[in-house]
Amino acid sequence: MTIRICIAGATGWVGRELMRAVAASEDLALAGAVARRAAGEVAGGVKISATLDAALATPTDVVVDYTKPDAVKGYVLHAIGRGVAVVVGTSGLGADDYAEIDRAARAKGVGVVAAGNFSLTAAL
Repeated sequence: MTIRICIAGATGWVGRELMRAVAASEDLALAGAVARRAAGEVAGGVKISATLDAALATPTDVVVDYTKPDAVKGYVLHAIGRGVAVVVGTSGLGADDYAEIDRAARAKGVGVVAAGNFSLTAAL
């Protein structure tokens, strides 16, 4: 089964690497990408969208968010509202934000992995 991925923050330093990794994977497919400043460009075989809503016009299983602290919560809640699972790699969310995301995800029956720091040191 191929998992369809949308990368939010596709042109950031992590987003670019994620785009490459998804494109190179045999069991993942790049379904969409979001980067406001690069909207309209093509990367990894998909047109970069200015908004998550536009990117989710293509069927997507998981949104991977590597945006910015002021954008992440809105993106996550929007994806959950659309019934799409989310992996959050962006830092900057607080306990109240995580609680709101948890409530929304449980209500919608959607999985969310939120780890605002994927660095090797933090993982260890």
